[in-house]
Amino acid sequence: DGYYSEKLGNPILPGDMNDDGKLNNADVILLIRYQAGWTGLTINEAAADFNEDGSVNMKDIILLIRSLV
Repeated sequence: DGYYSEKLGNPILPGDMNDDGKLNNADVILLIRYQAGWTGLTINEAAADFNEDGSVNMKDIILLIRSLV
């Protein structure tokens, strides 16, 4: 439906980087850090592709921020 995807039987909320079941500023910060190449992050990598276009980029960050305002 555009908001949830089924990956290996587990529902994924696009943009929910920390798997807490909600979208908030913590997810934005994690996605920005992930995109910037920070290491040692614990994230849901499948959720990083917010618009589900097959790549993680600035579009995903912008769409995640827009979803919060």
